[in-house]
Amino acid sequence: IDLVEAHGTGTKVGDATEIRALKEVYSPHCDVNQVAVGSVKSQIGHAKAAAGVAGVIKTVMALYNETIPPTIKAEQPAEELKDSTFYVTPKARPWIPSGSKPRRAAVSAFGFGGSNFHCVLEEADHPEAFTGGQRVHLMTYGADSKDQLITKMKTDMEALTKGRTMRQLSRDLRQEFSPSSQHRLAFATQNGDDGVAVLQQMLVELQKNTTSSWSSPRGAVYSCETSKGAVAAMFPGQGAQYPGMFQDLACDAPQFRQSLQAFQGAAKDLPASLVDMIYSVGIYHDPTKQKKQVERLKQTQIAQPALGATSIGLWQFLKSFGMNADFYCGHSFGELTALCAADVWDISTFIKCALSRGRFMAEKSDENPGTMVALKGDYALAQSVVDAIGEEICIANVNSPNQIVLSGTTPAVRKAIEFCGRQNIVCKELVVSNAFHSPLMAKAEKKFRTVVNSSKWLEPSGTVFSNVTGEAYGEDAKAGKSAIVRQLTSTVQFSNMIESMYEKGARTFIEIGPGARLSGLVDQILGGKEHRCIAMDRS
Repeated sequence: IDLVEAHGTGTKVGDATEIRALKEVYSPHCDVNQVAVGSVKSQIGHAKAAAGVAGVIKTVMALYNETIPPTIKAEQPAEELKDSTFYVTPKARPWIPSGSKPRRAAVSAFGFGGSNFHCVLEEADHPEAFTGGQRVHLMTYGADSKDQLITKMKTDMEALTKGRTMRQLSRDLRQEFSPSSQHRLAFATQNGDDGVAVLQQMLVELQKNTTSSWSSPRGAVYSCETSKGAVAAMFPGQGAQYPGMFQDLACDAPQFRQSLQAFQGAAKDLPASLVDMIYSVGIYHDPTKQKKQVERLKQTQIAQPALGATSIGLWQFLKSFGMNADFYCGHSFGELTALCAADVWDISTFIKCALSRGRFMAEKSDENPGTMVALKGDYALAQSVVDAIGEEICIANVNSPNQIVLSGTTPAVRKAIEFCGRQNIVCKELVVSNAFHSPLMAKAEKKFRTVVNSSKWLEPSGTVFSNVTGEAYGEDAKAGKSAIVRQLTSTVQFSNMIESMYEKGARTFIEIGPGARLSGLVDQILGGKEHRCIAMDRS
């Protein structure tokens, strides 16, 4: 059982007594922070004779939506809850069960006269697969003329007055939408919106604006211009991850949860549940615990599968809206995600490679694991630093024309930092476990090669670009496998790669994953050239 909907009246004595009774039953069989506990009374008050059925309804909806619901006004746990089997979550979190067991929840309802009721609920198979979000709905209209667009929206307004829901309308619009339509309008709605009023507002904006392309403060986007250039999907690498990334989306998008569940099921060697390490439990507002969570998520063997699970989950969610890309690329680990997004690797191969790569790269060798330093300067300047230090340091990342990362043994990197100080070169040592993208990763590369060589390499659905060469992968599977393996000890040619994609027609770069670092780098690389960067994560 993962969730207990408690009677939870909010009284000190009553809650303490209920928690002690629950601990007596659960604690001998469960780990710390394993079971969520909450009460709908925090949201609606005490419904008297209906309090029990209110708890049942809440729990049924939690099972159906695969989400652990929040208990509001409970920022700090009662003393009986601290470091116990149970935790209270003030924010909704995705409900990802461990192993293959179904989701289960328990509900308690206690009557004033001594009548006590308890039931256990288990999820049923969903009658149909979810599509799109459950709270937010994307509305996409396309037509050959503006008048046809207006007519279609008026027809949908009438359908909404006759019982059609915005969720149903959103689903049908996405299936019907074609990017090749001459006139295109997109906007988002959410549960609770008056659908007719929203469409009426969009009609007003559509008739008011006479320009060929516009966007509104509400988030609506319209265009009748021809699409410019190719679309490139970019996936971030290690360092972009952070606790709670895409937590709202994880609760709303089944495709995202499916990715989390697939990774968690395979990540059995990690120190804790992968989902719990991304979306923490039992931390509350304790600064010490919050810091520990951040530090744990920085560990390479955890960071890489966490990035993989969230980035490919976001991509699968976007695909459910009909999104595709012409080009695919990533930064360091992100290139693995790009290979999966482009269908070179299926999801099981991607998970296997992500977990093994993180584990191999995190292994401490008997020798110095090394470190890394970022320089502000161009390639020639970085090479001059390498030449001044010697053989135990190399250029690891060419991120942009003025951002280079060096990697090597700790003594060599320390010398490089001292040298930069004397030469007035701006630099910053990076907090890393190993000297990535350097010869010190040779052992990890050898082990990773065995995993990659035993994996299938499928026909790509788009053009994938390599960090090692800065150019597109060829058709030779053997050469492709060699390139993704050699990346561990080679320079990440991100700047050259973006230039190459631009030369081949990429004009829209979409960053799919946590953060917006790659978008910033692309803007630096392309400068004043015509392009557009969109980062899916604006946090």
